[in-house]
Amino acid sequence: MDLQILVDNQNYILNESKDGIHVNGKKIEYDYHKVGDNSFLIFHQHKSYKIEIVNQNGKTLDLRINGKAVEIQIKNHLDQLLEKLGMTSEADDVIHEIISPMPGTILEIFVQEGDTIKKGDPLLVLEAMKMENIIKSPVDNTVRKIEVEIGENVNKAQSLIGF
Repeated sequence: MDLQILVDNQNYILNESKDGIHVNGKKIEYDYHKVGDNSFLIFHQHKSYKIEIVNQNGKTLDLRINGKAVEIQIKNHLDQLLEKLGMTSEADDVIHEIISPMPGTILEIFVQEGDTIKKGDPLLVLEAMKMENIIKSPVDNTVRKIEVEIGENVNKAQSLIGF
């Protein structure tokens, strides 16, 4: 599985396979030792790095590497896909609408205007290329407006539900 890691405004793609860990497609040779509950020593290219986990908040890590504070943001495959579709999986983001990730037909709508929904609740079913896709809420919110009807054909990036 690929992870996208943001460090000091630079993106890195981390991938673990049978033959080791790769960063941006290049295999990384390293050794590590756990020296405390939240601290490690990593040896890479004849250098040692003392890494302390200062704080972990969701998919953000605050580290201290050889005494220097570093913030790392981690995005898994789902986070990257949601970002590509114009959505996000972070609960503190403000989302005003659900947009269609692809053209298709609305088969079913599970919510009504005024409903209070939780992150992960199914909102509607969008049929696209003969596949039924359940569109779920990325955040806790209240349904303000249903923009579509059952049987309606929708375009990519069309507003489906407003919050």
